[in-house]
Amino acid sequence: MDNDRIKKFIGEMQSFLKEEQIITDREGMSHFCYDATEIRFMPDVVILPYATEEVSRIMKIAYAMDLPITPQGGRTGLSGGALPVRGGIVLSLLRMNRILEIDRKNLQIVVEPGVIAADLQDALKEHNLFFPPDPSSTVESTLGGNVAENAGYTRAVKYGVTRDYVLGLEAVLPDGEIINVGGRTVKNVTGYDLVSLLVGSEGTLAVVTKIVCKVLPKPAFRRTCISYLDDLGSAADLVVAIFEGGILPSAIE
Repeated sequence: MDNDRIKKFIGEMQSFLKEEQIITDREGMSHFCYDATEIRFMPDVVILPYATEEVSRIMKIAYAMDLPITPQGGRTGLSGGALPVRGGIVLSLLRMNRILEIDRKNLQIVVEPGVIAADLQDALKEHNLFFPPDPSSTVESTLGGNVAENAGYTRAVKYGVTRDYVLGLEAVLPDGEIINVGGRTVKNVTGYDLVSLLVGSEGTLAVVTKIVCKVLPKPAFRRTCISYLDDLGSAADLVVAIFEGGILPSAIE
């Protein structure tokens, strides 16, 4: 990466960000160079914004300088979406971690991208609600990362994946423009479905800075059943039999 451009970029960042929002030492950046694959690519600088307006300004400056920028959440993915393969800038959204609203009556939440999935579930428990997409990395993964990767896990059998629950997004385009797509209605057929376009795009189209999701009431009870089978074929046959019997489990593995 062009050192002069990086130095100029860092200088621009220092003009409006706090010192603790900019990481340039190799040891500090080493915490942001990998994901769950353990493949490593060292960035040239790590920036940790607190607000959408900061993200917008960062993106605008990076765009003008033609510097690659990689958004990051909890770095728990296995697809490489959070890896700075070209070096440049890592934009870590971990400090944008507020749960802005829990709307019990309308079964909706508004969160920032750095909210940890497990923390969200804990907050929803107090309202007898839950967010169905539940990746195995829930104690570390962020909602922004789940949106970027369209995450899901075993509960996808019954409840679907992240895309099925995102109603609206605030996002920042590469040139710094702030956009709002979707809304807070269950059915919204006006214009293009840009929410579905952004969910699963791994941060290649825009940086998500606010998420509106629907949530569900917690089930009254649940039961776990364990079956011991002789071979994989028998296990597959059992799964088919369960579905043919009209049973839709919340998770099956």
